[in-house]
Amino acid sequence: MKPPKMDKGRREWLAGLKAGAEVAWVTDTLPVRIVRIVGVARKPPDFVVDDEPVKNGHCRATFTRKTGKGRVGTFRPTRGWIVPVTDELRKEHSVEVVRQRLCAVRFNRFSSDAPPDEKILAIAAILWPEDFGDGK
Repeated sequence: MKPPKMDKGRREWLAGLKAGAEVAWVTDTLPVRIVRIVGVARKPPDFVVDDEPVKNGHCRATFTRKTGKGRVGTFRPTRGWIVPVTDELRKEHSVEVVRQRLCAVRFNRFSSDAPPDEKILAIAAILWPEDFGDGK
């Protein structure tokens, strides 16, 4: 991933970020994550994002206020950059969220939280329309 260009627009965008602002966290290896700025640490002046539950606040990802680059050399090193959210990045994030939720679903019939048969057939019709579509 190439670092974002540090032009005037980026510097102004970073300077205008406040708690509650939505940003996209991009890296070379991880899927895009849409996160919110939860605060600005005073020393050093960093952005802190909501990527961990509140009880683990000391482990949250941090980004430098000057460049938006992930902080290294800290308790929890952070890779990547924060950038403005675009429709493309939001879609990439949404796909990954759904992918993770699908991976967590237990399809075993004996699982107490297995989806009902109708939902399983609906998923099958989307994934394998030739076998489970409307004509079958």
